Amino acid sequence: MMLHGTSNMYTAFKEFKEKVVFPPRSHLIILSDCRDWAGPREGGVPLSAMVLEEICQRCRKVLILNPEDKNKWDVVDSCVSYYIDAGASVREVRSLRQLAETIEKI
Repeated sequence: MMLHGTSNMYTAFKEFKEKVVFPPRSHLIILSDCRDWAGPREGGVPLSAMVLEEICQRCRKVLILNPEDKNKWDVVDSCVSYYIDAGASVREVRSLRQLAETIEKI
């Protein structure tokens, strides 16, 4: 069953950005399905992507491990393409094998 209307990545990213000091060589790994159902939008663009872009500018690399199947990316409230445009890399990680392959590439 899918629950709608509960995720708000804007608030999560904004609070994270305000509370964390990012050394310039930081590598940030985020586990998220990249869904932003309840977050605000401006001109159709989720504001969470704008906050993530600021975070990406402060870090050397931002990697999002997405546990959803790729065929669900950019559907309904999924913001994967917006987050990629903001500067993050997104990888599908639904199994230990995918996690191991992703770690090997880091």
